[in-house]
Amino acid sequence: MAIDRRTSQAHSRYRCTVSRSAQQRLARSHCLVLIACWALSCAGSEDCPNDLPDDTDCSTNVPSYSSQVSGVIEQYCNVCHYPGNLQSTRILSDYDHIFASRRTSLSQIYGCRMPIGPRRLSARNRALLLKWFVCGAPNN
Repeated sequence: MAIDRRTSQAHSRYRCTVSRSAQQRLARSHCLVLIACWALSCAGSEDCPNDLPDDTDCSTNVPSYSSQVSGVIEQYCNVCHYPGNLQSTRILSDYDHIFASRRTSLSQIYGCRMPIGPRRLSARNRALLLKWFVCGAPNN
């Protein structure tokens, strides 16, 4: 009986050592993943223009949601941001959803973090969306 207890204690110590080691490896891998995600989120920041438009002419020069903005959002954003897509946390399929996410969308587009993948906004479409968001994202 004493031998079994010692063997059991030895195994418990060994399991704790392995467990701590596994925890350390897991912590290191989490750190590497976080660093990689941070690096990817900054990827392209050198190429990202510093072109946030001002709002001084919003009363006369705001892009139209119905005739300009909605088409760009449909083409570039609705590919991922549609109802039922479990890969996306935001729905951008109609004006109300877009307006609710306007601050985040402005930040994501301005920071060149959206859209992701091969679908990049042209300079013209980027300027159009940024101007519309800066002007308060009106339903016009």
